[in-house]
Amino acid sequence: MTDSVTNNNPQLVSVCMPIYNRPELLKRALDHLLAQSHENIEIIVSDDCSPNEEVKEVLLAYAARDARIKPFFQPENLGELKNQEFVIGRASSEYIMIHSEDDYLEKNYIKACYDFLASHPDYAMATTTCIVEPQRQRAAERGFTHPEAGEYPIADPALLEVDSPRARHNSLLMKIQNYFLYSGLLRKSVYKSIYKNNFLDFDRYYLAGIAYAGKIATITDWPDSAFHRGGINVENDVYVERLRLSWYDKIFPYLRQIYYSYMDILFFGRIYKDMGLIKRFIFANKVFLLNVYVWLCRCR
Repeated sequence: MTDSVTNNNPQLVSVCMPIYNRPELLKRALDHLLAQSHENIEIIVSDDCSPNEEVKEVLLAYAARDARIKPFFQPENLGELKNQEFVIGRASSEYIMIHSEDDYLEKNYIKACYDFLASHPDYAMATTTCIVEPQRQRAAERGFTHPEAGEYPIADPALLEVDSPRARHNSLLMKIQNYFLYSGLLRKSVYKSIYKNNFLDFDRYYLAGIAYAGKIATITDWPDSAFHRGGINVENDVYVERLRLSWYDKIFPYLRQIYYSYMDILFFGRIYKDMGLIKRFIFANKVFLLNVYVWLCRCR
């Protein structure tokens, strides 16, 4: 059994796993995490009241084998965002990674990301390239479509490393092509500085906030460090139910995200207050127009 990690070691990485009802995928995800070349990790796993008892059995069995795994079991279903907040609230490290049980990592992923962030204090997040599993057939069988997804978060990841926070923010907002970036290695202080709310496509705005807070690196020179993305897209109605949104989110799925992204820049998000009120107002209106443009493109 591996010895427990402590928060007095600066190399500690907190892997935060909000999970629900997928025991076989959980096994694969944990196997890959335990095989990471960066061994100083804690794996905080919160099961969101899964109806399948096998989830609890799997998690307890893995925790008995390796003390780096810290299992939690919710007595009632919290929902995705609250369960995510729960695990991050128990992270001991400044370096956190949100990890889903349907994704997995090659052995040097955490080491590549940690080594970069630890030596680049002006960067908020680090990730590597992404491998998307061939799931179009399975998605089609379930009646969903699976869009193209590149191996980089945006086609030109250098745009996320420019000096201008607003330029980084808008590049990610408009050009994101793969949401695996949501599970990049992130500074916890940055995560806490970003306002979070339930709405469809929340992750795009969350990631844009991270891009504003600091540069985002896409590391390409490490072997065996790719991120394997396993999820498939689902229809908006399914996410409305998962996120416990209101009925009007089914009818007007993007109105809430446009409203909250506007209010985030003006009032809610601490990271934007460095601009001052007038600059925030101008920036919020520019982002509002960009969001309307994206919404109109999706409605075509």
